[in-house]
Amino acid sequence: MQYLNCPNCGLTIRPSADWLTVEHCPRCLARRRTRVAMVASPAPGEGGASAPDILGPSARSHVADREA
Repeated sequence: MQYLNCPNCGLTIRPSADWLTVEHCPRCLARRRTRVAMVASPAPGEGGASAPDILGPSARSHVADREA
């Protein structure tokens, strides 16, 4: 079964049936009102952006400061 990833927000979904696949990210449609095409991948998270990529380089430094 394939996973669908959003390259913009990082949402990963796995449709339980082939006919349930979506072309555009439902999260980006609801929150930003933009149409972003979903990318198919064999494993979760591949093809999508990670949290530091979305939030920027400062997000990683804030997480590191809290752990120290």
